Amino acid sequence: MSGVAEIGAAMLGVSQRRLEVVSQNIANVHTPGFQATESVIPPLSSSHQLLNNIFHQDVTREFLELRSSDREGDLTVTGRDLDLAISGEGYFRVRHNESGTITHTRDGHFMRDSNGFIIDGDGRFLQNVDGRNLRINAPDVMIRTDGTVFENDRPVDRVAIFSKILQQDKALDVPFQLLAPGDEFQVRQGMIEASNVVMADQMITMMEAVRQAEIGSRVLQT
Repeated sequence: MSGVAEIGAAMLGVSQRRLEVVSQNIANVHTPGFQATESVIPPLSSSHQLLNNIFHQDVTREFLELRSSDREGDLTVTGRDLDLAISGEGYFRVRHNESGTITHTRDGHFMRDSNGFIIDGDGRFLQNVDGRNLRINAPDVMIRTDGTVFENDRPVDRVAIFSKILQQDKALDVPFQLLAPGDEFQVRQGMIEASNVVMADQMITMMEAVRQAEIGSRVLQT
């Protein structure tokens, strides 16, 4: 395949991936705590780099950078004691009981199981600062903005809030670190964070991807 055809194929691949990302974002516009994925085409520093990217085996990955949006979603008051939202940076840590898989999320719609453990809608256990499943025994609970859990006006535990560790290399697995009281976050009891998907942004990205696909198709035809 000629170099021009490679460019057209790369443009079509990138536009298809961007449309897939937009579709996923729109599908989760009403998912609490969902963070939109942004597709960014990084600037090319030179024509030499452009040629290397064109003839790379995976041109879509070279041309397109996917990253999670850090924009905060709107907070909605629910009045439920175990609905939690994070104002500022941070994520809840939940653990799958059978596989032990750890996940970080901003979806704070929790409930109490029959044993008093706090779980999310998928049955994953909310973690405390000691790395254990958070358990609440009293029917009424108060959770302060630093994550401290009170039962009968007595502190008994603290919800673990984690933040991403910023790194220069673009690792696939982003490590997280535990935040301490006083860091830039607040736990809001009785509230839920909505998805941070902005429909206007998704429409703009979709139109850009469609236009890019049209140009790539014309290049291939040429």
